[in-house]
Amino acid sequence: MRRYEGLSVVVLSSAMLVLGLGGGIARLSTPLGGGDVLAAYNASRMWAAGAPFGNASLGYPFGSDSRYFPTADTLLNALGGVFTAITGDPILGTNALYALSFPLAALAALWVIRMTGLRGPMAVLASLVFTTIPFHWLRTEHLYLATLYSAVLGVGLAMLVGSGEVERRLRSPHRLRTVLPLVGVVAVIATSGIYYACFAILLCTVAVVYRITRGSTWRGIVASLTPVVGVAVLTGLALAPAVLYTRAHPPLEDVAVRFPFESVVYSGNLAMTIMPYPSSRLPGVRPVTDQVREFYAAAFTVPTSGVTWWGDAGSFFTDAALLFAVIGLVLCIRRAAKARRLAAARVRDSADDDRTVGFGLVGLLLATAVLFFVPWGLNSVFAYFVTPQLRAWDRLVPVLLLLFVVAAAVAWRALGLRMGGRRVWALAAVLGVMLVLDSVLPYRAYFGEVVATAGGRLAAGEEYAAELNAAIPGHCAVLTLPYVEYPESAPVVQMGVYEPFWPVLTNPDKDWSYAAMKNTVASAWQEQLGNHIDARALADLEAGGFCAVHVDRNGYLPDDADGIVSDLTALLGSPVATGDGGRWLAFAMPASAENGAITLKTISEAPDDLQTFYLPPMIERTGVAATAPETDASGQRWWLGGEPATFEIRSIEDEADFDVVSADVQAADCSARDVAVSLTSGDQSDSVMVSLDAGEAKTVSLRLDERVTQAVLSVTARGAVCPAVEGGQQLSVAVQNPVAE
Repeated sequence: MRRYEGLSVVVLSSAMLVLGLGGGIARLSTPLGGGDVLAAYNASRMWAAGAPFGNASLGYPFGSDSRYFPTADTLLNALGGVFTAITGDPILGTNALYALSFPLAALAALWVIRMTGLRGPMAVLASLVFTTIPFHWLRTEHLYLATLYSAVLGVGLAMLVGSGEVERRLRSPHRLRTVLPLVGVVAVIATSGIYYACFAILLCTVAVVYRITRGSTWRGIVASLTPVVGVAVLTGLALAPAVLYTRAHPPLEDVAVRFPFESVVYSGNLAMTIMPYPSSRLPGVRPVTDQVREFYAAAFTVPTSGVTWWGDAGSFFTDAALLFAVIGLVLCIRRAAKARRLAAARVRDSADDDRTVGFGLVGLLLATAVLFFVPWGLNSVFAYFVTPQLRAWDRLVPVLLLLFVVAAAVAWRALGLRMGGRRVWALAAVLGVMLVLDSVLPYRAYFGEVVATAGGRLAAGEEYAAELNAAIPGHCAVLTLPYVEYPESAPVVQMGVYEPFWPVLTNPDKDWSYAAMKNTVASAWQEQLGNHIDARALADLEAGGFCAVHVDRNGYLPDDADGIVSDLTALLGSPVATGDGGRWLAFAMPASAENGAITLKTISEAPDDLQTFYLPPMIERTGVAATAPETDASGQRWWLGGEPATFEIRSIEDEADFDVVSADVQAADCSARDVAVSLTSGDQSDSVMVSLDAGEAKTVSLRLDERVTQAVLSVTARGAVCPAVEGGQQLSVAVQNPVAE
C-alpha cells in the first residue's frame, strides 16, 4: 500500500506540473519571472563555478560576497549548482529544482498525512491538494520558498514530536535505524532556508509543550527537544561561514537593516488564505470567484496590514478540507458527549493508536501558526523582543494550508470513514479530476504570461551580449550605471534592484560591477562614483580592468538619462551596443588593463590616487543637525540651514589615506552669501572663503600637508537664510558630492 501511494503521488504530481506549466518541460529553460528569482539563478551559477560565496564576476573588482547577506539555503544552492553544472545553464538548472519540488513536496505531504492514520486513495488525493496550492505555483519570484518540501518536513517533524514518536524512536533498541531518518529530516530542514527552519523550530517547541500536557516524563520531554536543538544547531552551522567572515571583515554599516514594524507589513492575510484563488475552472463557481476578485479589488490599490497577493490564497479544495475538518470535529464532539465516557471525550484523538495524530495536536499547531501569521500577532512580539530579521510571516501560508489538509485527514479517520473500496476509489478519481480543474489548469495562463515576458528579456539580453562581445571581445569588466544598492533596496526610478541581472546572466564573458554588497568595501567606490564619469575617473576605471560602461535608462528619469548618455557620448563616443528596446546602452573605453588588475589583496601596491578611487574614504555629516543627504542622478547634497555643519572623513582602509578634499558648495536661491570651508586633521588645516551669488555653485578644494586617515570638514554660511517652503527646512547652502583623495 505504502509503495503504491508513494509512486502514485510522484507520477500524478509530476503530471500536474506539466499540465500547470503548459508548453512542455521546455519552458524550464526560460526564467520563471524577474526580480528575486534572478538572484537564485545567479547563486546556481556561482555554485556551479565552485564559488559558493561569489567571485569577482559580479561586484567587480572586489567581488560580491554573499556572506554579508547570509541565508540557510545551502542544500538548495548546492542542488542548483549541481543541476547547472550538468545542464550548463543556470536557468534550466535552477528551474529543474523547482520542477523536482512537485514530487518531493507531494511525497513529504503524503508522509505527514499518513501520520493521521489515513491511507489509500484519499491520502494520495490529500497530498496532491496541498502540492497544488497557489503558493507553489505563484511564488516563483522566491523560487526556494516555492519548493515547499522543507515547510512540509517541518510540520511532519512537529507531529512526530507531538505524537511521542520521537521519544519512542530514541528509546528503541533499534535506535540507529529509527533515528537516522530523523537526522536526515532535521538536516534537510536546517539547510533549505532560514524561514522554514525557524518555523520548524517554532512548531516543534509547541509540540513539546503538547507532550508536557499529555503527561510525558521529563526524560521524554528532553528527548522531544532533540529535533528543536538539532534544527537550531545545524541552521547555525549553515550560517557559521557568514558569521565568521563578517566578524573578520565587518561591513561599513549593516547590510540588512530591518525594523519591528515590518513584521506587520509582511504578516499574513488570513482572509485571503481562507478564500480560494479566483481562477478556478470548476463548473458553476464563477459567481464565487467574481465575488472574491471584487472583494480584493480595492485591497490591491491601498496599503494594508499584511501581504495581500494571490500567491497567499487558498483553493476550493483547501477550503473544503478546512470545512470538512470543522464538521468532523463537531460530529466527534457530539458523539463523545452522547457517549458520556472519558475515552470518547478525547474526540477519538488517539482512540485507535496513540501514535496517530489527532485534533488536539493539529489544533494547537494551527492556532500557533495563525497567531504568528496575522498582523499585530505574536510575530510583532517576536520582532520586538527577539529579532526583527525574521519579518515575512506571510510565508507561513504553506504551513497553514497543510494543517487544513491534515485536519481533514484526522476528521476522516476519526469519523471512521472507509479508506478503500470501489466507492472510495471512484470518489478519489472524481475529486482528482476536479482538483486539476481547480488547482492546476488555471495556472497555465499565468506561466504563459510569465514565460513570454521573461523570455523576451532573456532574448534581449542574449542579443545585447552578442553585440557587446562583438564590439569588445575578450574577458574584461563592465561598469553598470546607475549604481544600485544590492541586495534589498528600493527601485531606482523604474529599475528594480535585481533587474541588472538580465545582462549579467546572459553575458558570462564579461565581469560586472553590479551586485557588490551594499555598505561594504566592495561597493563603496561605486556609491562614491555615482554617475560622475570624467576623464580622471575613466583612467582609474581602465587601470582597474574596465573596458565598457553599461547604462540602463530605466534607472533614470528621462531628462537625467539623456544627460548621462550625452556626457558619456562626449567622453567615449557613440554606444557600441544597444538592447532592450534602446533602454540598454554600452560605451567602449579606449583601453583597459588586464582583467583582475585590482583586488583587495593588491590594492595596497597601487598608486595613491587609485587606492582612494577604489577605497574612497567615508564622508558622514555629524552633529546635532546630522541628516541623510538628498540623492538624485547628479549625486548627493546636504542642505544647511542657519547652523554650521561638520563632516567626518575617515579612510575605510588604512592604506587608502588622503590629503585632498573637494566639494561643490551652492547657495540657496533667495540671496547671496559667503561660505567658510575648512579641513582639519590633528595640527594640519586648510581653509577657504567662497562668495556665492543666489543659486550659484562653486567647487572648493582643500589640501593638507601630509596624507591622513581621518579629518573633519567644516562649513559655515553667512547671509540670509531662505524661509522654509511647505513645511520643509530653512535653506542656506548645499554641500554637494564631497570627495577625499
